[in-house]
Amino acid sequence: KYEDIKNMAGLGGMRSSIYDFTNRCNLRCKGCFYYSSNQDKVNDEKDLGVLKAFIESEKARGVNYAILIGGEPSLEPERLDVWYANIKCSAATNGLKKIDRERYPKMRVGISLWGDDEYEERLRGKNTFKISRDNYKGDPNVYYLYTITPGYVDQVEKVTRKIEDAGLRVHYQLFSNDQGVDGFDWTKDEYKKARDT
Repeated sequence: KYEDIKNMAGLGGMRSSIYDFTNRCNLRCKGCFYYSSNQDKVNDEKDLGVLKAFIESEKARGVNYAILIGGEPSLEPERLDVWYANIKCSAATNGLKKIDRERYPKMRVGISLWGDDEYEERLRGKNTFKISRDNYKGDPNVYYLYTITPGYVDQVEKVTRKIEDAGLRVHYQLFSNDQGVDGFDWTKDEYKKARDT
């Protein structure tokens, strides 16, 4: 992987950019930045030729790696085809619908995760953790992006073990309460607990 990144970056280095991929999603998670910033109300461009021209303009701007987020990329495989064929890219998904690994074998996939099975059900409306583990078990190009939330720091070790048991990796981030969801504000004690975990 290091050699791939080094070769892609060349002398100019890696220059990535993040793109909201679609306004469609199969979940409505509490506290989701995508909805809090009204990205779901933006009109999707349907013409794949226009999309390809946009990608070419981004490459001309110096972008050599695309990070596809926003909405749910797995719901739009035709758009993924255009991105994948024209620039190195990765996709962020909730993991409910598997991104076809034979169709996109070199694409890195990051699965959003908010906690253990019960917690996912409560915050996201579905047990996305179990479904996504089953969908991507053992895939070396897939990792979880685990958002740690206040009040649920105690889950981190148990959840991390389940990820490890599925043969996947994990990256961590802390929840920021953009939508003001009750009970999800960090206190000094919670921050310390997260840091010490």
